Amino acid sequence: MVESSKAFFGDRLSTNVIATIAAGIKGKEEQSEYYEDLNNSAISLCKRVRFARMKSGNIKYWENLLTKSSDTSLTLLVFFSWATPKTIVQLFTPVAEIVKSLNPSSFSTLARSLQRTVNNSTFTQQQDRYVNEQIGNKKNQDEFKYLLSYRFDEPSRQKFIYESIEESAGNVKDIVETKFQYLVKTYLNQPNDANILNEIKKLYKHITYFDDRRHLPHHHNKPIKIAYGIAKKIMKNGREYPRIISSLAEKSCRLYANEQLRPIGEIAKLEKWFEDI
Repeated sequence: MVESSKAFFGDRLSTNVIATIAAGIKGKEEQSEYYEDLNNSAISLCKRVRFARMKSGNIKYWENLLTKSSDTSLTLLVFFSWATPKTIVQLFTPVAEIVKSLNPSSFSTLARSLQRTVNNSTFTQQQDRYVNEQIGNKKNQDEFKYLLSYRFDEPSRQKFIYESIEESAGNVKDIVETKFQYLVKTYLNQPNDANILNEIKKLYKHITYFDDRRHLPHHHNKPIKIAYGIAKKIMKNGREYPRIISSLAEKSCRLYANEQLRPIGEIAKLEKWFEDI
C-alpha cells in the first residue's frame, strides 16, 4: 500500500508516517545493506525505514545518515520515533542543531507526525529516567526536548514538559496548555497544595480553552476534598480558576457548612434549655 501510494502520489507525509509505523512490525527476514540509505527514494520506502529502525542503537549509522541526509523531515521522523535512548543522548548535539534549523511549518509537521508514529516505541520507566537525567536540564534546547517528549507516556510527557521546557519555547505552540494540564492533574491529587494552586491561577490567565471533562472527579480513585480555608479562597475569585476546581471548592464549602450543623436536641441539651422546667 505504501509503495503504491508513493508511486502514485510521490513522497508525501502520509506515506512517511505509515512506513515509520510499519517499521515496528516484527518480521524474520534479514535486512539487506542495500536499504541502508534512508533517503534513497529509488528503492522501497518501507524497507529503508525498517532498516533504519533495526539500526536504532547504531550510533555510527545515524551519524553518517544525519551528515548526508537529503530528506531531513524523514530522517528526523524515523530518528525520534525509533532511536534508542543511548543513541538519542549521544547524538543530542548534532540533532538539536538540525531541529533548530527547521522553520515553524516543518517543525509543526514533524511534531504532528510523531504523535502518530511513537505508540510502539514509548520509553520504559528506566529509559524515561535515563533520558531525563541526560537531557532534561540542557538549556536552550526546548524544541528538541519537545519532539523527544512524544516518546514518553502521557503523564510522564506532561511532567517532562512542565519541568524541562520553558513556556516560550521557539516553534512550540502548546507548552502553556500542556503545563496547565499537568498542574491541574497534580492539584487534584494534592488539593491542599497552595503553591500548585497559585501556579494554576497564574497560567489560567493565558488559557483560551480547557476541557474540564478530562479531569472529572469520577476519574479519580478517591473523593477530592479541598480544605475549607483553601476552598474559601478559591470561592472569593472563582472565575480565576478552571471550573472543575471552582466546583470542587464550592462542594467542599457546602460539606464544611453541613459539618458545622448540630441537631437542635443536642444544642438544647448543651445549653440546658429545659433544666428549669
